[in-house]
Amino acid sequence: MRKAEKLNLLQLSKINKEIVTCYFSFDNNYVHYYVLDYNDKFVLAQEEFDFRVKDGYELRKISRLKKNNIRYGIINDIAKAMGIENNLKEVIIDMSSWYSIFSEIKNWNKIIRIDVENGSYFFYGKIIEVSKNRIIFNDFNTNGVYYDEPFEINFRDIDGIEWDTEYIQGWNYYFSNMRK
Repeated sequence: MRKAEKLNLLQLSKINKEIVTCYFSFDNNYVHYYVLDYNDKFVLAQEEFDFRVKDGYELRKISRLKKNNIRYGIINDIAKAMGIENNLKEVIIDMSSWYSIFSEIKNWNKIIRIDVENGSYFFYGKIIEVSKNRIIFNDFNTNGVYYDEPFEINFRDIDGIEWDTEYIQGWNYYFSNMRK
């Protein structure tokens, strides 16, 4: 599928608030999105799952998008009849580059998820520093303990990021209210 076709379908999803099914090179599965914003490098979306908009945001690289299609038919009809698109929450973020994205997110001081190296790994934590081609990232384990040393993640290795999902909201709550 050509890039222009993919971008056209993202545009239709955004304008018409219709579900677009996306297949990425780093995942054998597909995901259903409502597109909030996009450009020739990135797509920002909220996931549709079981006739609801999931909490949080996903930002993925267009270069990792293998193919996509508008989910016409009964699923989109039901979603529209239920007013699912009314649950979309806009977020404003400069998507001109990874540098601009991570600089903004660092200022939010939020936990995010970063998917890297064709989906082989993912990390939860906070951005410590942003430079021209990489970030310094501090991640934590499943017991809520931050590792001793932050590490570098090169922009070229990043497939996408997520923030404000239900899972991440739980960790933000833990670090803000439970861990002293």
